[in-house]
Amino acid sequence: MAILPIRLTARLEGRRAGLLLLLILGAVAWCPPSLAGVAPHPEDPRPAQVFTLPWGPIPEPPRDAPPKPVLQITPQPLPEDSQIPFFSGDPPALDRPGFARAVAESYSMARTWFVKSISADVIFPYYFDPIQGVFAYSNSMIRQLMASRLLAEMAVEDPEILPLHRKNLDFIMKYWFREDEKGFGFIYYDNESELGANAMALRTLCVSPFYEENAEKAEKLALGIVSLVEANYSFFPFYAEPRYRYDPDYTLAYFSGEALLALVEFAEKTGREEYWELAARVQDHYLDRYVTHLSENYYPAYVPWHTFSLFLLWEHYGRPEYARAIFALNDKLLEIQQMRFHAGRFLDQHPGRPAGTHSSSDGVFTESLAYALDLAQRQNDRTHMERYLRALALAANNLIRLQFRTVPEKSGVPAGLILGAIRSDAVNPGIRIDSIQHTMDAYRKLLKLLKIPETQASNGPGTGP
Repeated sequence: MAILPIRLTARLEGRRAGLLLLLILGAVAWCPPSLAGVAPHPEDPRPAQVFTLPWGPIPEPPRDAPPKPVLQITPQPLPEDSQIPFFSGDPPALDRPGFARAVAESYSMARTWFVKSISADVIFPYYFDPIQGVFAYSNSMIRQLMASRLLAEMAVEDPEILPLHRKNLDFIMKYWFREDEKGFGFIYYDNESELGANAMALRTLCVSPFYEENAEKAEKLALGIVSLVEANYSFFPFYAEPRYRYDPDYTLAYFSGEALLALVEFAEKTGREEYWELAARVQDHYLDRYVTHLSENYYPAYVPWHTFSLFLLWEHYGRPEYARAIFALNDKLLEIQQMRFHAGRFLDQHPGRPAGTHSSSDGVFTESLAYALDLAQRQNDRTHMERYLRALALAANNLIRLQFRTVPEKSGVPAGLILGAIRSDAVNPGIRIDSIQHTMDAYRKLLKLLKIPETQASNGPGTGP
């Protein structure tokens, strides 16, 4: 039976039991849910505190001490034999030893930082200032859970990471996962429940080696996401709305693709055709909004997440419109990639909002282009292959140059807190967890295209064909 939102099921005739089930599944899509009836839940013991990392706490400076100046960091150049080539006649081939070695070495350094960064509470530090030597008190559920999903995926390949993933997953399920009286699951933090955070939690479970013991929670998270599907197959952005005002179109530029990807991965994990069908209908809505009417609604942030969901749907259904959409979106993305002055980075922009750059965007845009290249290779589309190879050469080179390969002179913190991390941009040395996670996800996709196993790449320098 197809899973349909309430505003469509109300028009259907059929068995009362089936209609009742559909109404239950769509109940929350009719109006924002109330958290009344949610069972008591353990309080998050450290929802917004400084994290303690394996290297020990960093003492805070005296209150009367003058603040250290923020250091402007110029990206360190790589040795010539490790640099990914810029434009020079023919586009660089992905099996080129220099390209493979540079990506594998950078991934290995980032992976070391990522695994060691997990705090004593088995969650990730959201933000660290390597010059001031302080951690942020803030947190982000989506970015925290994106890192958890990556850790789960790594645990499948490396048994040594299994205990770390287990503790991280147990923390999430104990303190942030909730379910209501309807049996819908969601992530609740800071008095709200974001569609994107719920999607990342489901994605984490789908890839986890411990899926079977969490299958019931995964099902409830999936139903919670389904309940936010509107009658026109768009998403409602929150399971529990925040107390502040928000722009739903801007928010859904991120959340819609994230939720779609979660539904597709759940369908792939369970083999449930009704979830494939629902995902295809939702994707059709956003194809019309984000591709057919691209000029009216374009925002770069939605390109990667819809590229990922479209890629899996294309693999499942083989519909040519999915492939065309991937190429259209990623061709458009190339328009904001800079060719000079920090070549390879992306100038993220949106009408009415200031343009800017951030390594987290650079990372996820790079991963998007890698998926587009994968599609072009499978279809033997040489025009797009050339286009994306050139863009990826620049994009990967930019990420490598943003990586801390040495400790800044004015930083007095342990090297292990810095080496391998990705700074926010060429000027801001701050380290945010999603910058490393997105970069690693991009590298992992590139390593697959380079046919280098992740475990081999993590062994350190010198890896590559």
